[in-house]
Amino acid sequence: MPEQFEQINPEINGVDLGKINPGDVEVPKPAELTTEEDKGLLDVLQRAKEAEKADDYQTATVLYEQYQAEYKRIKQEKLGGELGEKFALDEQYKAQIKILETAGILQEFSDGIKGIIGIDGKEYPVPSLEKILSAIIPEKAELLAKKKEQGFTKLLITPFAMPLSELKERYKVLLLKKDSEGTLLATDGSKLALDRNEPVWAWDGYEQADINGNLVYEPKKFDNDHEGKTKQEIINQSNPWKIKLIEDMPDLPAFGDGKMIGGRSQHEANFTPNHYLNTPNMNTVYEGEKGFDPETWLTYAITNLEEKNQQIDDWQGQGKSCFLVGAYFPGSGDVPYADWRRDGRRARLRGGDPSYSGSDLGCRSSVEIQ
Repeated sequence: MPEQFEQINPEINGVDLGKINPGDVEVPKPAELTTEEDKGLLDVLQRAKEAEKADDYQTATVLYEQYQAEYKRIKQEKLGGELGEKFALDEQYKAQIKILETAGILQEFSDGIKGIIGIDGKEYPVPSLEKILSAIIPEKAELLAKKKEQGFTKLLITPFAMPLSELKERYKVLLLKKDSEGTLLATDGSKLALDRNEPVWAWDGYEQADINGNLVYEPKKFDNDHEGKTKQEIINQSNPWKIKLIEDMPDLPAFGDGKMIGGRSQHEANFTPNHYLNTPNMNTVYEGEKGFDPETWLTYAITNLEEKNQQIDDWQGQGKSCFLVGAYFPGSGDVPYADWRRDGRRARLRGGDPSYSGSDLGCRSSVEIQ
């Protein structure tokens, strides 16, 4: 057998396919394969071995690669299906899409597909549940199963490519609606007063920041070497939507009040953004977690209002302000944070020093599915 072919000859489930004879060796496959799937895979494998016997290594290579690709596709579909059942993702997905529609975030394109218009003016359809699940690789499925046991059970679909200013406007409209209905509530059920002239206040640094690159996402550090990316760079990497699992927790815990769930202690208030950002690197219990960015926070705020009529991160009530360590303003050196301020009767998007801590400031984590 030519050396070049030996190098690319695949190994499936620990079995070197270059060392087996067609038809007389059973290749391990998932026990849950259907008869049709099983027959299809073995047919491809049989033809690959026949081509190899005939010294037609080019055809054999193509067929082996086809076997690998099909095997991987089937395996990922089944992993996704199992994960979907475990998290009740079908029901959660439908509920989340309905919220995005009701809040005016989704719009219908000329071809009838619903989605958002990104900061680049392009259309980005909302991903189907099937597409989301089919992208789950075994390593990701293992991580998500672990995170479920730690309390990350709520699906959140963030329209990341959408201009931040437009998402903030959708939040503002919803706050006004809830206030008019008398259903703008704190987590204890009491009514919240609203400044109807300015329901959502944002620091000037947010103005067009996601468009002009003044706000970066997924930073590794809070300094000039942040290693973060602009929103457009992330969109260009085919990630216009952020599909996440989060803790469904409208109130962040105070220092000393975090619960231990699945061997993981919830983030508590009174730590710095630097601490929250670096926690996954320092402790494997927090593996795979990322902090919220402003878009994710706004999406969760909208979702919780639609589902429960409750405002999140009411720091003068039962909650805390939330550092959004999934983003960074390198120009000013500020980390975004968000909250509800009762005496101002509004939600706020602000920025703070990455080395600052306070008893009224906490952090939220998420785990990306896609």
